[in-house]
Amino acid sequence: GANLRWANLRNTNMKNTNLVMADLMQAELKGASLEGANLKMAKGLTSEQLRDAVINDKTVLPESLNRN
Repeated sequence: GANLRWANLRNTNMKNTNLVMADLMQAELKGASLEGANLKMAKGLTSEQLRDAVINDKTVLPESLNRN
């Protein structure tokens, strides 16, 4: 996966992007469009980061962050 640690991805359009196993530790995701993105097994991703991003029901989240 891509190394996106500490990356500023604010307001980035990443719709339908394959981010499987990407390292997103401390990445800035405020306003990032992640609709339909595949974040399966993404490393370092937190619910706090996702709270500021735009996701939808097609966004694939890591198991640790799956919706209930």
